[in-house]
Amino acid sequence: MRKQIDPNLSGSADELLFMGAQEAPLAESHESTEPFKIQESEADEASSSGDFSADGQHHHHSSSASHSHHHSSGSSHGSHHHSRHHHHSKRRIPVWARVLIIIFAILFAAVAIIGGTYLGLREKGQNDLVVEQANPKYEETVEYNGHTYIYDKNKVAFAFIGVDSEKVGKNDGLIGTSGQADTDMVAVVDTATGKVSIITVPRDTMVDIDLYSTDGKFLRTENMQVCLSYAYGDGAESSCKNTTTALSRILANVPIEKYFVLDLKGIAPLNDAIGGVTVESLYDFPDQNIKKGDKVTIMGDFAETYVRKRDTNTINASLNRTARQSQYIKAYAEQLRKAVTSDFSTISNLYNTASKYSQTNISLSDVTYLASVVLQHGVTEVNQYTIDGEMKASSEVSEDVFAEYYADSDSVMEIVLNCFYQQVS
Repeated sequence: MRKQIDPNLSGSADELLFMGAQEAPLAESHESTEPFKIQESEADEASSSGDFSADGQHHHHSSSASHSHHHSSGSSHGSHHHSRHHHHSKRRIPVWARVLIIIFAILFAAVAIIGGTYLGLREKGQNDLVVEQANPKYEETVEYNGHTYIYDKNKVAFAFIGVDSEKVGKNDGLIGTSGQADTDMVAVVDTATGKVSIITVPRDTMVDIDLYSTDGKFLRTENMQVCLSYAYGDGAESSCKNTTTALSRILANVPIEKYFVLDLKGIAPLNDAIGGVTVESLYDFPDQNIKKGDKVTIMGDFAETYVRKRDTNTINASLNRTARQSQYIKAYAEQLRKAVTSDFSTISNLYNTASKYSQTNISLSDVTYLASVVLQHGVTEVNQYTIDGEMKASSEVSEDVFAEYYADSDSVMEIVLNCFYQQVS
């Protein structure tokens, strides 16, 4: 059976899976001894003259400025599409990272006002994040390619999960109906240096997932897409833990205990709370009369559409969606910086809005400790990674194409060693 290739994927899968799909090609390498240099991406600054306010209305569009693409109806490929992905980049501190610094600094200042409680909160957060995080299945010492590595206990990992669900929260005990973890990222913070690593995990990555009965009793593990891990829980804490466990298994069982989960339905109100987000569209949206390459200001329900839409009849649809999600996050961070600069109350408004659509086990003491790390060291370096692997069509017979992404074991090991370990010999 032959299956269609997503016409919105004009670049290679390697280019699209990288966060934002707008950066320069990345070198496939380990840590560099070169200093942290400032690099700007021309693509990030490029825009077309087709401007929209994408709240469902078309305001102005010059057809000569649109970037339209002709696709042959015969474009197809075999039932197995293989694409290799492994990206590692060391680059300037991006805007979204600087925004995180601002947010942490604000939270830190607020906590500092409490006075004497600050030191207690900081110590508790340090113990919680650095000392107590543990996973008996991970290896403290690893031998790889003739070298020895030890686990760096100064590294703290956070799972950032975007959930496709009616709502984030209890689902009346109906296990298997809690939605899917459509966006999966792991942020690793080196609390000793301020170095940050971002690992993007494709939603279709195959991994052993714990399955439970409707009353929450463990049944078995089954190999399936990581996005399904969230469904096998209560829609709250157990779903979050099941997804973080699955992400840990993908990444050689390294400790990942802290999570922040956002229901994708919260994107629209969070988007509008900062006045909308402007991007160069990576996809065609005929209903909004938007073509790939058009500059668009995202407003209203289109925010959710932009980060969620995918063609289930194409095997690579999730790769394009991952690129749009990452692009949107970076653009959102830039707009957030502007919004906070002009109106400081934006932070409290966002917090109140986000609380309706999110859940987390990151405590006030955790935030206090992280804020102190950021203020002490700054964000000294940002590395971005995507796991190398092969995308295949599922062998199951279905009207839709079910993609399966098989992570390359060497790629996973190299990323894990870069992000969580120190080489000692």
